[in-house]
Amino acid sequence: MSGSDSWAQLTTAQQNEILSFMPLFRANMSALAIGLRVLNQYLALWNNGGLSTVVNLLAAGTVIPDTTGLAGAQPLTSTDVVKTMTVAQNLITAYYTGANLTEFIKIAGPPNV
Repeated sequence: MSGSDSWAQLTTAQQNEILSFMPLFRANMSALAIGLRVLNQYLALWNNGGLSTVVNLLAAGTVIPDTTGLAGAQPLTSTDVVKTMTVAQNLITAYYTGANLTEFIKIAGPPNV
């Protein structure tokens, strides 16, 4: 990291620019950490709870109806679900690490992760 070596060397405007950015950044990092934690729990259900076995009983491309009530959500096929769970696993492997969790806790605080 380069630049000024102390907060005091920044102008008030520069300090305010950083300070106005940080609450939204920290809140969104909290949301990311929570999202990864929940996604990891869904992966446990998928991998260990037998859900992957059940979905794999369906023929490739079988339509699974959407019952979420989410605006604009569309039905998924069994192939979509398997593909999405692979993406989810890749996200967890890459980003749900001990080092990242330590940073999330520093950024957002333990109860917000």
